[in-house]
Formats: sequence, C-alpha cells, structure tokens
Amino acid sequence: MRESMEGFRLLTLYCFLFSSMRIATATLDTITLGQSIRDGETLVSADQRFELGFFSPGTSRSRYLGIWYKKVAPKTTVWIANRDDPISDPSGVLHINAGGILVLLNSTKDIVWSSNASRSLENPVAVLLGSGNLVVKDGNDNNPDKFLWQSFDHPGDTLLPGMKLGINLVTGQEWFYTSWKSTDDPSRSNFTVLIDPRGYPQLFLKMGPVILYREGSWNGHHWTGSPQLCQQQKQNSILSYNFLSNEKEVFFKCDSPVLLRMVLTPSLDMQRFTWMDQTVLGQNTMKELVMSATIMPSVVLMLFAMSAPLDCQHGDGFLKLEAVKLPDTSHSRAEKYISLVECKKLCLSNCSCTAYATSDIREGGSGCLLWFNDLIDIKDIEGGQDLYVRVAASELGNIESRRKPSGKKQVNVIIIVASIISGMGALVLAWIMYMRKTKLKNEGK
Repeated sequence: MRESMEGFRLLTLYCFLFSSMRIATATLDTITLGQSIRDGETLVSADQRFELGFFSPGTSRSRYLGIWYKKVAPKTTVWIANRDDPISDPSGVLHINAGGILVLLNSTKDIVWSSNASRSLENPVAVLLGSGNLVVKDGNDNNPDKFLWQSFDHPGDTLLPGMKLGINLVTGQEWFYTSWKSTDDPSRSNFTVLIDPRGYPQLFLKMGPVILYREGSWNGHHWTGSPQLCQQQKQNSILSYNFLSNEKEVFFKCDSPVLLRMVLTPSLDMQRFTWMDQTVLGQNTMKELVMSATIMPSVVLMLFAMSAPLDCQHGDGFLKLEAVKLPDTSHSRAEKYISLVECKKLCLSNCSCTAYATSDIREGGSGCLLWFNDLIDIKDIEGGQDLYVRVAASELGNIESRRKPSGKKQVNVIIIVASIISGMGALVLAWIMYMRKTKLKNEGK
C-alpha cells in the first residue's frame, strides 16, 4: 500500500512538472502581468522565427532592446525599442504594467522607453508574433484591429512583410523608416523613406524636410521610378506587393511566406534581403539572397516648355513619350475608373491640364492620372510608362514630321534642365552620399 501511494505521488509530481514545462514552453513568446524580461533573457515567437532581447550593435557596448531573426547568423536586427536611448550596462528590464504599457527600465529604475495606450485592457499581455511584430493585446483576443499597441506601427530602418509604409489620414499615424546613423549606432539619422499623400501619393527619400530622391507614384505593379520591382515580382512568385489609397489611409506593404526585409542602410542603399530555408537539402541553414539598389544622384529636375504656346480654344494635341519615369504627382489628380481614351478627353476639356497617363498598368491598363502644372523629374527608364504631354496642334505636326524611323522622337519640345536648381541638387546628393560612405568606411577601419 505504501509503495502504491509513493508511486501515485511520483506520478502526480511527474504530471505537475510536465504540465509546468508545457506551460513554460507555451508562454516563451508572451509577457504577462508580474513577468519581465531581463538582459540575458529572451522571448521567442511560437514559430521560432524571431527573438526579442537585449543586444549591442557592432562594436558598441550600449545595450538595446530589439527583435532579430532567431535562426539567421550573424544576428540581424529588424526592430529596436530604445534606438535613441541606449542603456549603458546590462541592467535593462522590460515588463508590462496593469495599463497595458510596456516599460523598459535601467539600473536606477528610470524609464528608458515605454509604449503608449489609448485605452485599458482587462488582461494585458505582450506577445512576439511569428511575423516579428511585438503586440500588446487582451488575453486570448487575437484580432489585429483590437491590438492596444504593436511594434509594426513604429518601424526603424527595416520594412518586414505585413508592415505598412504610409499614413493613416484619420488618426495621423505615419509609418516610415529611418536609417541608422552608423552600423554601431542605431539612433535615428536624418534620412527617411516615406509616402507623401499629397496629390497622387509618391515614395520619397528625404533628408529632414528636403526631398533627395523621388521614387514616384504606384502604378499597380511598382513605383514608377523602379520598374525592376515589377520584374522581380514576376520572377519571384513568393513575393507580392500591395498598395492602398483611399480617404482613410494610404499605405504600401509587401507579403511573403519566407524571411524577407527591406532596409535603408546608413550608406543610403535600399536593400532587400531574402532568406531561403535550406532544410530541404538536409541542412538546417538559411541561404541569404540580397538585392541592393543604391540611390544615385540621378535626380534631375526636368521641365517641358513648348516652343509654341498652348491654344485651348483652337485645339491641342498630345505628344507620346514612351518608357519614362512619370513626373512629380504632388499636384496631380487621379480618376480610378475611366479608360485612357476618356482620360485624354478629360485632359482636353481642361485648359490647365498639361499631361495624362494610365494610373494602373495592370491587365492592359485602367484609371487616369492628370497633371496641371510643370512636368518635373521625368527621365527615360527601361520598363517605364507612356506619358502623353499636351502640345499645341500647330506644333504637333512639326514634331511628328521630325520623328526618326527608329521611333526615337526628335521633338521641338525643349527639355529644360534647371541647371542651377537641379544641378546643385544632384551635386549635393552626390556629395552627401560620398561623405556618408567615406565616414562609414573610415569608422569601420
């Protein structure tokens, strides 16, 4: 009888320990009230893709709370909480309070960083999702629309699948990413990639308030300044891009089932990294594929000026410019549901309209983009779009008669390169990039 009772106790103890282990394993991705993450401890997403903890970048000794890929070497950080406020020693502690606010403390219990909250939760928990998104939510409520806070709303230098780049026009929430100052210093630099919603939304690289590079507007497949993006998408069926623009929000995001990130580096390179799981080859490794696009100072301000003035009363025509980067759309208007023929008529009916183009090139093209001012920042680009520039009827005949047999246009349209403004702008951008690359190179020695 005594042996039977002893066996029962051992069985009970075993079940208790097994259950405790299961509970501990199940909550490795979660922080609840009363729990914390200290320097040296980590959270790991349920699918083992991402890990949250403390780290020091490069040669720095400062400590940061960040998220990185769990199985990728070397350590690749995708988000940092306290990027502008490092902790000087390994004393950092992260916990969640009763109000659902994440709080990061240093050795003196001072708040180094905290999340925010617009409402309270009954049972607040913080969970590291398999997407790399750190979220604060109510217990078992997994509805993304009800998340109290999420790291995806506060990008660093990296855009992950599912993360938005754009703006909520109702709340004013902006999603943009900013490069690190250097490989050892993740604090915010002055260089930012963002979407400007004015007119027809466009993607810009800015240095503070100054526009350094215009990637252009979205045409259903790609930004008009980067048609190679379309080709990459065609070649890579696991990657898709999405763009939404309505009265509530404007945003761009990508989706992919594999590990992928887009980064603005300290040297102003726009890079896309993809990791392919090699377990199918019998090796538990990740293969890294890199696509890099250096932002070159090819930003040239180009204006079209006609040798004959437009005459709205006696009829104008349109000059077709093929394969170009569409001009600045900050003051343009879009009509989503009309054809290109209707777009032409609409432009002709407005004496202020200077050009038109298809707004969505998918499935043969649809929608209409209209310009009402100078056509700024146009350039020939492989895979570019067609732009129809308004010219006087008398001038159109001369232009057509001077076309080369090859189809290249010899037009009596003066392309004015604003030598002072654009020339200086290009030189300034080139100088900035050169100085940053030189500085980063010297720091790496």
